[in-house]
Amino acid sequence: MNGDPPRVSLLAALRRHPVAAALPVLLLVALAIVLGLSRPPNYTAETRLIVGRIDVSAPGALAGFSNATESLASAYSRAVSAEQVIDRTARRTGRSTEALQEQVAATPIPESPVFGVSAIAESEDAAVGLANSVGDSLINYVRRLNRSNPDARRLLNDFKEASREVVRLSDIEARLRRRTRGGGNLAQQNALQDAAAETEAAQLRRQALREGYQASQQGQSSTQLLQVLNPATDAESDRGEILQLLLAIALIAGVPTGVGLALLRTNRSVRRAAG
Repeated sequence: MNGDPPRVSLLAALRRHPVAAALPVLLLVALAIVLGLSRPPNYTAETRLIVGRIDVSAPGALAGFSNATESLASAYSRAVSAEQVIDRTARRTGRSTEALQEQVAATPIPESPVFGVSAIAESEDAAVGLANSVGDSLINYVRRLNRSNPDARRLLNDFKEASREVVRLSDIEARLRRRTRGGGNLAQQNALQDAAAETEAAQLRRQALREGYQASQQGQSSTQLLQVLNPATDAESDRGEILQLLLAIALIAGVPTGVGLALLRTNRSVRRAAG
């Protein structure tokens, strides 16, 4: 009497054909090991930079320092891909700017003024050298930014003009005071008051411009705002990571393939026996 062949359990199939079940796994694992070991590894090195210079003698300098440096660290980490940073690193290392765009990156460390600059290269020494070179180029770039203030010259010219205005108004006020030394008439008294008010306003403007110019000069003098905290000294290979990934893929693909092969062979055996 013809009918459907008896169903074979998975466990029974594995017991009857263990070699068929294991063979795809062994082959794919061996292939993964060969590919993982034959592939040239990439090395990653990291140098850490810190935003940490502050003038503690300035009133209120410590207020908000943590938030300010954390924000600067985040901003400077994004500047690692700036054209000036990449170009300077390319000249120092002999690498192309296109390759460096893919090889370097920076990551801020949360809630701290520190960020890491990482570099990927074909050897440990190359990765270490590249990471340190990028860090140095970034520090140089930030230093140039701090030194350049387009408003400094304008503020200085405005301060000089304001100083000349104070001198001019002071002379007018002095002449009016001499004229009204004996009392003077009402018109002369009013003119003196107006001249004194204009002189005081000009002095206030000159003082504001002086403070603005001094602040711009202090900003330009803070050239060491960004410094190296930990230079790169060694690099990590990605060979182990890639090998683990390939082995995982081999197992994910090999186990169901082996099970399916064992079931297929078992079902064939069952059909032949039933026929």
